[in-house]
Amino acid sequence: MDSSADAALQPYLPALTAMLDRLTAEQMVARLWAHDPSLWYPAATTQARISERLGWLDAPLPVDPALQAWINALSSSHYTAILWIAVDAGASVRLWQSLATGLAAPPRLILLDTVEPQTVHQRLAGLDPSKTAAVCAAVELTPEVEALCDVVIDVLGLNTSSSKYQFSALTSSGSSLQAWLDHRVPYHFVAAPARVTERFAALTPLGSIPPVLREGPLERLQAAAEEMQHRCQHTTLPYNPGVWLGVVLGILAQHGRDILTLIAPWELQPLAEWIALFVGGSLAKHRRGLVPVVGEPMLPTTAYGRARIFVQLRLGTPKDMTFDEQTAALAGAGHPVLRFTVSTDADHAAQIVCWQVAVAVAGVILGVNPFDEPDTVALRAALQRHLGTSAPPTPPLRLSVNNPLWEEQCHAILTHPLASYVALVLYNERTPAVEAQLVALRARLGQTGLATLVVEPLRDPLYATQVLHAGRPQGIILALSGEHEHGRLDRYHRLTQLSAVRAAVDAAAWTSMGRTTLHINLGRDVVNGLARVYAALETCISDRPE
Repeated sequence: MDSSADAALQPYLPALTAMLDRLTAEQMVARLWAHDPSLWYPAATTQARISERLGWLDAPLPVDPALQAWINALSSSHYTAILWIAVDAGASVRLWQSLATGLAAPPRLILLDTVEPQTVHQRLAGLDPSKTAAVCAAVELTPEVEALCDVVIDVLGLNTSSSKYQFSALTSSGSSLQAWLDHRVPYHFVAAPARVTERFAALTPLGSIPPVLREGPLERLQAAAEEMQHRCQHTTLPYNPGVWLGVVLGILAQHGRDILTLIAPWELQPLAEWIALFVGGSLAKHRRGLVPVVGEPMLPTTAYGRARIFVQLRLGTPKDMTFDEQTAALAGAGHPVLRFTVSTDADHAAQIVCWQVAVAVAGVILGVNPFDEPDTVALRAALQRHLGTSAPPTPPLRLSVNNPLWEEQCHAILTHPLASYVALVLYNERTPAVEAQLVALRARLGQTGLATLVVEPLRDPLYATQVLHAGRPQGIILALSGEHEHGRLDRYHRLTQLSAVRAAVDAAAWTSMGRTTLHINLGRDVVNGLARVYAALETCISDRPE
């Protein structure tokens, strides 16, 4: 891995040097790898909870014979498709799945990483239940996991007489998921790594997929990860890649550079997305931390405010030239730019280790516990409470794009002088046509100096909760949802209900925190609705203060 900081980092060198000296004096590296929870919090009860989440420091874990035998059985049996249920670890699975593209070995892997009903319906359409197996990879039972498992069990026609090998649970021993399945359907239990949450599970089987866990690729990934771990144990901190990156992120965030913007070619977009979700979910808490932005259209250098940190992921090929020129211009304009070259799957494994260590270090600097999920726990409790009653929560007031009031409210919030970013919160399927409209929206908002991130609560609930419920108060939330004909989706009623309750619970949380929010009903034609939002923005943005 090659990384470099541009000359724009020079103004922060005194603070960076002072922090490196402090962490050296506190023996941070030795304490980190010794699993010392006192690095983050002095309270004994909090330290006990942190200790239960530091298993990622021991990854990559060797695949034991029982796990390998299970993987081989799935790959060599008569199954032609495997449904892999992984919501909270979805970003990790998508990353490894992108690297496994082109592997011809059956069975086909179908990732269920969202509870958006239309998307789930499309991914399950046309499956032969007799030739389809399912794997649920989750530390615990959550509303999302329970709803997806129910749908899959129904689609496959599983019952008490089914073979237990058609449904597998990769979970912690004694977990709530295991207890629920004990009374639901026959299943094959596969032990997940201990003391690892889904967010930190990218180098464990919990966050991986069967096509990657083959002997050759796994050995390369393990070797690369172990080499980076060795480098991240270096006690001369400027030569420790993970510590150096964490110090840079922490110090820049303290100086107001807290919008982490990832720039990557399409080949590296899955890694960029993983970094964004991982950093946001770990550090955006207590109105501190970093707000990650990924997939944002490139803008003129003058359009970016003074809150940005740029991270460029490079392939190490001539394809990098355009982005190299753009990031050089950004550095020349005074924006800090970090560059990492990622040319192989082994480089991906090394990057994961580096960013995991960096987030742990940045948490120390920012006074944030990277391993807890306080708002996620509260949100899921609210979801369970409302799903288990006949009285759903009050839905948010959504203004139709055809209602003139929406333009008036949009004008009021987008001209807020302190706003620095807009979160486009999407509760619908992200089709190519929808994506094209989102790109246009982000480009237009970006021209005003507003950073834009797209958040999908039905796809990445951990990330959505942390970034939007506990992030910085200078953000604006545009919640976007449409209406669908669900007549042919009766089987997915539970997912439809969960989606509606999630939107209502989110709205209640934002209101209680005083977040600036506008809910927009896009109508049944979501693409046209987004186009109307874009048109309305033209009349709102012109009055935004420079």
